[in-house]
Amino acid sequence: MSTDGKSSRLPASQSFPRLYEGIIPIPGFPDFNPKPGSYAAAIFDHNGGHLKLPEKGVKLFIPPMAIPEGREQPVYVYISDDYKHKPLLGEDKERSLTPTVFCGPNGLCFEGDVYLTIPHYGTTESHGKFMVQRTDTEINEAAKFEVSSDIVTFVNKTEQSVTIITNHFTGFDITNDKENQHVKQGARILTVPYFQRKGEDVVVRVYACPLEEMKRVEKEERQLGGRQADASKWLTLMGKDDINIVLKIEDEKHHHNKRMDCKKLLQGMRMAETFTVRHNISRQFRCRVKVKQSEELEFEITEPAGHDQKQAEVSTCMPFSLEREICLLLDANDHLNVRQHFFSEVLELDQNKINFFMNKERPAKIVLEIWQTRQGQIGLDQYISLHNIFLKYKRIDICGILERFVKEEYGCPIEPEESEATDEVETQGSLQDSGYLGSPASLSKPSPLDSGYFGSSASLSKPPPLEEMEVSTSNNNQESGQFD
Repeated sequence: MSTDGKSSRLPASQSFPRLYEGIIPIPGFPDFNPKPGSYAAAIFDHNGGHLKLPEKGVKLFIPPMAIPEGREQPVYVYISDDYKHKPLLGEDKERSLTPTVFCGPNGLCFEGDVYLTIPHYGTTESHGKFMVQRTDTEINEAAKFEVSSDIVTFVNKTEQSVTIITNHFTGFDITNDKENQHVKQGARILTVPYFQRKGEDVVVRVYACPLEEMKRVEKEERQLGGRQADASKWLTLMGKDDINIVLKIEDEKHHHNKRMDCKKLLQGMRMAETFTVRHNISRQFRCRVKVKQSEELEFEITEPAGHDQKQAEVSTCMPFSLEREICLLLDANDHLNVRQHFFSEVLELDQNKINFFMNKERPAKIVLEIWQTRQGQIGLDQYISLHNIFLKYKRIDICGILERFVKEEYGCPIEPEESEATDEVETQGSLQDSGYLGSPASLSKPSPLDSGYFGSSASLSKPPPLEEMEVSTSNNNQESGQFD
């Protein structure tokens, strides 16, 4: 496989980003047959965008200008739990907290940083102990990993995910010290349903087990002919009450109930319950499965209808011109400490990470990029939400920029939320109406731009010399590295 990241030229009339679904090989792409739902490819240009595999919880965000203008760049994401793709870890000291994710073409370099978000299986206490393992081997080879202390990560507590910030593509895995050989009370276990059709019978198997048992579950299901019916989910065990499992078939009134022994799960054992129901083979089978203990999880199971659903999605991101206008204002004048509040209250980053990002040359750019990473897509609802965040922080100048953009792009006004900034909005009115924002041409002339604040795409996140990189240990909970 080529490592030079050469792009494939496509008709200029086709919009970006877009999924790549053709059968013609792209130079630099791997030659292998991934299992359904584990692989996605798309074409991006200088405008950037998002590539998501919703079922796997994996997201890739390429900001504007990370790809040079004039290039149409194919990229792929591949998620693997195959043993040959996992780092070799000390049996009693470390464990892998994520699937291994390969981004490619392998070795592709960007003009700025890109954001890869992966679900993780650690507890809240393990967030500061993450180690990024990186491999430059190809997908069809046994992976050889090394710890990378120069890669920045941050955690999304709500999504139970970790985001890696990098400016080149390779394979990634996240590890940390193993907290316990067994599942402990109050910790999380994985729950996942499998589906199998046997003539007039439908079989649904529901598993609950520690992460270490999932490979064995997948192997046994392949032998049985089962198919994973929904994304795996985490269940927190509290107390020793049994786990109640309820299966409700669409269009049927009665429920099917089973129970799992929580004590065995707390000992680190794997549990499974099987439902076998008669269902006409001419009708598509649909049901819901609820798993209840201290919390309630719900799975939706739909029998495949001859072909898989689209497993990947792409979407656009904030235009570079809009990002630039906001960043110029926010970095040039932030006497209300909006960036700090945004990092802490909206993005929920810890103080070490906030300090690290605030010491960078363009904190406002990082604020907007992390926010977009969390959103996963950018549309009218997201712009309104961003407007209301800046309204809360009394940045009426930035609100005016967003109001003008939404009116031009979507043809509708933004109705402000009630907030402590309302009085100021009423007295000052829209900045666009007052002439504060001026014409679009005037927005491109502030002094930070003249001084090269944004400049060419290459200057947006040009990495510093190696000797200038900040490197810290896991002792102070702060991963650092090249970012500018």
